[in-house]
Amino acid sequence: MIFKRFPWRIFWLSLITQLAVFHLLYGTFCLLTSHVWDSVFVLLGFYSSLLSTFIFIRPVYRLSISLKQQKAHLHREREESQAFLSSIREAVVTFGLDKKILFFNTRFASLFIGASRTEKVRNFEAVFSCLDLESAVNDVLQTGVSKNLTLKLPTLLD
Repeated sequence: MIFKRFPWRIFWLSLITQLAVFHLLYGTFCLLTSHVWDSVFVLLGFYSSLLSTFIFIRPVYRLSISLKQQKAHLHREREESQAFLSSIREAVVTFGLDKKILFFNTRFASLFIGASRTEKVRNFEAVFSCLDLESAVNDVLQTGVSKNLTLKLPTLLD
């Protein structure tokens, strides 16, 4: 199982690069000490290692391009979803499994947080102090089953 996940291309790339650097340094040393035949042999090894390095770099470069495209695509989707949620007239808040607030729209901020506290609020309990809501959220997070709940929550406009 480890052999399937091990980054073999990167391993061989680093090994061949190390060999190329070693051949270059040893070839230069041989040239400086007047060992011409040794230096020719070593420099040929350097160029073959360098060629192998370029052969291994191509797939790694393609992988990096693919990852950049995926990252740009995810960033674009996130911006689109945030623009959509911001345009909704109702108050919308999203939070993670740890109950930290990930996103809220301006309507939610005006109803529950206020303009002065938007940077300080990071978790669910800091905004809502309703025990029924907290227990319902805990149940949903533990079971993964959605719930319908009707509550009258106090807002800043009240």
